[in-house]
Amino acid sequence: MGKYDYMTSAKAAKHYFDSLDASQKEFLTFKKSAHYPQFEEPKKFSDWMVKTFK
Repeated sequence: MGKYDYMTSAKAAKHYFDSLDASQKEFLTFKKSAHYPQFEEPKKFSDWMVKTFK
């Protein structure tokens, strides 16, 4: 979730996230991003992807 994402509010994203039934999940906010954190904070996004899916 990008902190500055005005297409999907953090409140709406968190509400949807909380409704997911999963044994493992993590709600991560990218503090310098809007709608595309994979492009706006590529290092942080890449580090999270490697840590999560390794």
